[in-house]
Amino acid sequence: MRRKNRFHCMRRGIGLAGLCLGLAFGPACQPTPKTEIISQKENIEDVVSDYEKGAKASGSLREQTGAPDQVSFTITLSEDGTTLVAENVPVEMPDTDKAGVVSAVRADLTQGQIQGLVEQFFDGKTAYIILPMTKEDYMNGIKSYEEELARLTKENGDESYIESLKGQISYYQDQIKAAPSADSLKTEPVEFVWKPGEIHSTGEEMSGENNEGDVTYRFLAAKHEAFMFLTLFQAPKAGARPNYIAGEKNTPVSCQYSPEEAGQMALDFLSEAGIPMGGLMVIEAEPVMCVERQDEGIIGYRVRLGHGAGQVAPVYAINHIAYTGQDSENEGILPYDYERLEVIVTDQGVTELEWENPMAEGEALVDHVTLMSFDQIQQIIQEQAGYAWEKYMSADGLESETPKIRLGKIVFGMMRVQNPDKEGEYTLIPVWDVFPINSATEAVNDGSMMTINAMDGSIIDRSSGH
Repeated sequence: MRRKNRFHCMRRGIGLAGLCLGLAFGPACQPTPKTEIISQKENIEDVVSDYEKGAKASGSLREQTGAPDQVSFTITLSEDGTTLVAENVPVEMPDTDKAGVVSAVRADLTQGQIQGLVEQFFDGKTAYIILPMTKEDYMNGIKSYEEELARLTKENGDESYIESLKGQISYYQDQIKAAPSADSLKTEPVEFVWKPGEIHSTGEEMSGENNEGDVTYRFLAAKHEAFMFLTLFQAPKAGARPNYIAGEKNTPVSCQYSPEEAGQMALDFLSEAGIPMGGLMVIEAEPVMCVERQDEGIIGYRVRLGHGAGQVAPVYAINHIAYTGQDSENEGILPYDYERLEVIVTDQGVTELEWENPMAEGEALVDHVTLMSFDQIQQIIQEQAGYAWEKYMSADGLESETPKIRLGKIVFGMMRVQNPDKEGEYTLIPVWDVFPINSATEAVNDGSMMTINAMDGSIIDRSSGH
């Protein structure tokens, strides 16, 4: 009987980025830090040993920290009247009794692992070297687009999408003139070896496809000093790659699987393809719709996965590690962004995979650390929110004009921290992330406004990378 892999899914909302461990670690009972950001320079393995007191604690993490299910407060941050408002803000925390610290390393997928994933995804079909589109491909594509255009025109569909289809048809009609015929090309199986890259001149890549049936399977892998990624996707033959978007509330669900089942299917897919599963867990399973078939409602899930510690998953945040130029602390350093692993699961199974900057877990440094109380964390949020908000807005080149900063959720989870002077070596530590509400959409942003070390309360800068 096949063993099921660990499935851990935080409540809805837990979501390639950077970090700088702030304020030097100190005892858990230290005063709330007043400084803004101080880079962590000590050996992280020596630092976390100061917090190996949690083994004596009892009860769930929520009980140990006194974290409520929701929190509400309003405070004035500055003389100009800017306020920080939390109105029944969810405080998300996994239902477990331990939070540890784990070492991690960059772990580019090997040629064998890529081959295993491709063979699993292609469902036994041979992966061939990608050939240029033929006259027959363009003709089939034009036919497919014309059928879709006729349907949308009859149904008074979205005008912008109709215009994009017309543009695609026109483009195909131009390309068909110089395209080779199908019988002039010879197919060759992919050898799964790295070759000089086209995506980045100093990188390497490999790619392949199979379009022998009604479905086209395709993969692309690339690696470089600063990144590594693998993309797998399926599409209707001669059709475009499906565009998946988050499903809206109250949208009918046509997928036969539950979010939990979709998460387990993603884990099983990776395991059966030969991927090491140590520490790999589900963060969330987000319902998705297909832009081209929105009338079908929720057709599947975007399963987000990552490396956590114990039963604590990483926090999902879209913040990136920023590249910094001359005269900066990171000068000459190519940032290696956060791991991102997303799998699309529909009634057809796994239909898409995106994996950026793979990681692997190493030694468990501490099984259970002492955490600051939530009251202390809340005090830090209130004291640091003004500075954090300005930095958050400036990172996107925006100026804050709102006199009110509204919080959307506060999430506990793991985060990858760069070990000082050890390129490619990292530590997963427990943190609190604070997410604001987007005043334009009224939705909770996926980017974290503030990250707080859950052990000592220091501020972590997700954009610095160490």
